[in-house]
Amino acid sequence: MKVMSEQTIQILNVTRQELLEIIKEGVKLELNRQRSMGNPLNRLSITGEDTEYLTRGEVSKVLNVTVQTLNNWRREGVLNPLKIGGRVLYRKEDVYNNSRLVA
Repeated sequence: MKVMSEQTIQILNVTRQELLEIIKEGVKLELNRQRSMGNPLNRLSITGEDTEYLTRGEVSKVLNVTVQTLNNWRREGVLNPLKIGGRVLYRKEDVYNNSRLVA
């Protein structure tokens, strides 16, 4: 692997397994960095913003709806979750500030 600049990386003669290991190591380093900053697992600061996320269970309790209703809302575009690391998460601000959810 050859680093051209901060913006460009050129990968030469790297196997699929080696690339996976490089990616895993990068993710591990970022998670450790986040933990060292005191961020719990439901807070991420990848882009410099500090965003809090809620799980499907937490959102269903807050809004007093079933998980199936959340799935329906996702299909209808009412409330769109993110899939992060195999988990379905909702931005806390989207849940509390969505005018379509206010009765």
